[in-house]
Amino acid sequence: MLERLVAATRAPTADNPWYASLLDWLGRVGELLAAVVAAGVLLAFAWGLYGRTLGRRRDRYRRLVRLGTNAQISFFSSVLGEPPAMRRTEESAVTRFGEAGNRYLEPKTWIECVWIDRDFYVHAVADEDETVHAYSVTTRSKRFRPTFRQPGGWWIERGRLGRLLRLRQIGRHPRIKLGKTRFHELGWPQQSSSWIGAHNMHYFEAYWGANPGFYQWFIYGINDAGYMDAPWDYEQMHTFSWGFGANDVIDPQLALAQAAIDADGAEAQEPDPAHEIIEPEPAYERVQLDEEDVEEPLPAFFDAFRRRARINTYTLLGPELALDDYPFYTPPPQGYPTIFGPNSGRTRTLAGEES
Repeated sequence: MLERLVAATRAPTADNPWYASLLDWLGRVGELLAAVVAAGVLLAFAWGLYGRTLGRRRDRYRRLVRLGTNAQISFFSSVLGEPPAMRRTEESAVTRFGEAGNRYLEPKTWIECVWIDRDFYVHAVADEDETVHAYSVTTRSKRFRPTFRQPGGWWIERGRLGRLLRLRQIGRHPRIKLGKTRFHELGWPQQSSSWIGAHNMHYFEAYWGANPGFYQWFIYGINDAGYMDAPWDYEQMHTFSWGFGANDVIDPQLALAQAAIDADGAEAQEPDPAHEIIEPEPAYERVQLDEEDVEEPLPAFFDAFRRRARINTYTLLGPELALDDYPFYTPPPQGYPTIFGPNSGRTRTLAGEES
């Protein structure tokens, strides 16, 4: 082809007029462009085939780590590649504080969305403006193991050389791999609860991130809509809870807000009759416990459960949503039917069996 292009640039003659050389040259260029386009189409087809087969899970991993609170429902749909398979509204109440420090419940309408993939569920809770305040990822297959790491934390960021040498990053939260990481790897549990019904079961552990976690709650659980590997013991785990004292304020996020109001010394005012007043709870201080600091060990059945049970659901609550205000949360020990992630009864009617 190169020789033909060179010949096309030669001086025109009676047997080889200038326009004939130009047309021949344009034809060769057209052939070259057609070959480039064909190669691009073939490459795109091969890449799409890889994304649907061998690279499908890797592609899903990249998509899931882009999700986060305070994003819009439309952003979740664009990242996941499709609109939610389920969408409905849920009525509940959230805790608010008046100027005098009175706690009251304010009605709230939430939008619940569920995206369904053959390997996972994504469950999101958004407000009326479609801003996501909580979301969960549940694996449906023992071969699908997305990795998550709590945002925030105190650490020294690695430089380019540190990343190249794979040096350890100081103070970073551990990674959690759904379907593989066991609960005992999370350390000493802060708050946990389980319930087992006639057909359904659920278990979760909630960890308050405080300032290193951007004032967010991180919940790791077992949702019966996904793939489960847990030694369920109906006798012991029927209605079990840990870390919920009878006089504790369940959510330190609310306790901090209450303490700030009390510290300001606000004078009592007449309560708003439109609000249901909640009596202030005792002051609450949460201390992060290490295993060596705990005198009383975990119950034997509970410790054995945490060492064998694998996490299949990761849930993140945004800083604007307290654990107590999560619309599907019931304070333990009345833990039934607290659910983090999709409702198994509704999702299975649409999604079919685990693939």
